[in-house]
Amino acid sequence: MNTHAGKLAVAAILALCLCAGGCSKKPEEAGGQKSLRLSSGDTLAFGAAASGWEASGFGVTYAITKRSDGYQFASPAGTLTARTKDSKTKLYGPDGALRLKIKRDDDKIKVLRAEEDPQAWSIRLKGGGSAYKVKRGEKTLGKAKFYPDQKHIKAKDDTGAVLGRMSADSPSAAPAIAFMSELRGEDRLALFALFMLLGW
Repeated sequence: MNTHAGKLAVAAILALCLCAGGCSKKPEEAGGQKSLRLSSGDTLAFGAAASGWEASGFGVTYAITKRSDGYQFASPAGTLTARTKDSKTKLYGPDGALRLKIKRDDDKIKVLRAEEDPQAWSIRLKGGGSAYKVKRGEKTLGKAKFYPDQKHIKAKDDTGAVLGRMSADSPSAAPAIAFMSELRGEDRLALFALFMLLGW
């Protein structure tokens, strides 16, 4: 056996053994985790877990599992259920009451707080496919724009203030959650996770 090759093999095995006990990676590298950092100081995180996915933020952590009709978001505070049918997803609270209704058309997503909501948020793909324009009712709030050279998305209001930022390889509607501060934290977190799960 080549002595030099043998020494290299032993060194590689030792490095692997040492790393197994002490190496640490950034969450994005370790499990494909995505984080949305909000200007409020909160961070929403989403990534794969042993039994499905996990999302955390606003003091809540959800263990997310796939159901035949959607997803379940379990936490010690209660379980939310998302049911999808055709282009609509409805998010229900632990008491079974509707929390959010999400409708998706070709280039537009609407988030409603009830079956009918004149002040619904609309998220529409614009800018040649690099940005999502966000409105509430008829009022424009801002946009979530993808910057390919920097590999991230910034959610900016109509004054240019940054409300949130997320590392990304392509445009995503998920950072539009930064514009929905009126929602309960647990609902915003579930909505962020849903956008990630559905590839929006």
